[in-house]
Amino acid sequence: MPALRHRVGGGADHTFRRSGLLHVECYAAATAAVGVELSEVTTLLEWGAGSGRMTSHLPSRAPLAQITAVDTDAEAIAWVADNLQLHRAFAIPIFPPTELADDEFELVLGHSVFSHLDVNAQDLWLAELARVTRPGGHVAVSFNGPACLTWHLEHPLAEVPQSVADDFHRDGVSFWRDDGWEDDFYEGYHTTFHRHDYVREHWSRWFDVVSIWEEAAVPTQDIVVLHARG
Repeated sequence: MPALRHRVGGGADHTFRRSGLLHVECYAAATAAVGVELSEVTTLLEWGAGSGRMTSHLPSRAPLAQITAVDTDAEAIAWVADNLQLHRAFAIPIFPPTELADDEFELVLGHSVFSHLDVNAQDLWLAELARVTRPGGHVAVSFNGPACLTWHLEHPLAEVPQSVADDFHRDGVSFWRDDGWEDDFYEGYHTTFHRHDYVREHWSRWFDVVSIWEEAAVPTQDIVVLHARG
């Protein structure tokens, strides 16, 4: 388990669990603000569950829900399947499609997934999440917004090149390829930053963008709440 925690920046077990609870509370607040209470949800997907940092807290916060957890990290999600009481947990491919059913989920949560996908992968997964979310359902996911980019640019150990900021301001989205994440995951898994106007305009191809909460997924990621069209 320590090695699995390391892949997602986790520390000691108690720190890992406490950070997971804090993130669940962040998403619960963002969805409650648009009228979606975790305690009332009946089908919930955690997309990008990893080794269960948030997942372990979801059954108590969403007691009515059949909870499905998925991740591309087969070893991590196997640990979740073996150790947490969920409806199901299984590995999914790096790119969709998945075996999840059409219109299956009332609510989808995804922490720090879009913060690592390039534009092509991002679009594929937006289409997939739109497929598996039932009409009228919601998706709440985090991304690296302007505040997160500023933090990376100013952090003495991050060493983000100016070209990443230039792409961000020109295109609305930028992809930092030299962050070293491929050592723990796969080539193509890096760090992505999104402007809010890009998310509102581009992601509206698949969803209605309901709200964006800056730095709501502490410490620096933003949470966007999306509504699945009928």
